[in-house]
Amino acid sequence: MSPRGGQPKMVQQGRETRGALLDAAATVVHRAGYAGANIRAIAAEAGVAVGTIFRHYPNKAALLAAVVERETVPVLEALGDLPGRAGTCTVAGNLVEVMTTLALLQEVLLPFELAFLTDPELAAQRRQLMDSKADLPGVPTQLAQYLAAEQTLGRVRTDIPARHCAHVLLATMFGLAANPTSEGPSLPSAVAMFVEGIAPDRDIPTPG
Repeated sequence: MSPRGGQPKMVQQGRETRGALLDAAATVVHRAGYAGANIRAIAAEAGVAVGTIFRHYPNKAALLAAVVERETVPVLEALGDLPGRAGTCTVAGNLVEVMTTLALLQEVLLPFELAFLTDPELAAQRRQLMDSKADLPGVPTQLAQYLAAEQTLGRVRTDIPARHCAHVLLATMFGLAANPTSEGPSLPSAVAMFVEGIAPDRDIPTPG
């Protein structure tokens, strides 16, 4: 096989190896925490030599930042059309779908979020990632744009700034994730209460 003919196979193999390394890193972080997720443990989980990791990532911080990128960017891209959903379905339905997606992402990324607070190198990797994805609006911005569009359509109160509503909604989600209790509301219930609070001043139909 010629070098040119073998190139696509090598590229595919490299992609598969990086995917396996990211899977292994995520598994080890969730099992042992960030501090316990050393390169040897990740290599063992992936079934590769330590040197294989360094052929793809210069250090642990770069590897774990790549995990965060893999999980985060597709979600941000998928939420890019959120403002365009204004006027479709119901406000509660749209927000429950979005917040459920974000809650699942938060569950995956929570150990990494904690690590960002303690590891300056990993925090720097995260800043580089965010800078490289500056064209993607952040979640608060997307939520605020969606709620502003719903305000224009008369489906959300206009006396509350849309950005404030977005931050309250995100704080609610983070609060439920940080303090899960059987007595507390579920995420859909919390979103329903939020939507009732921002509904326009008119009679709200009750399910019949």
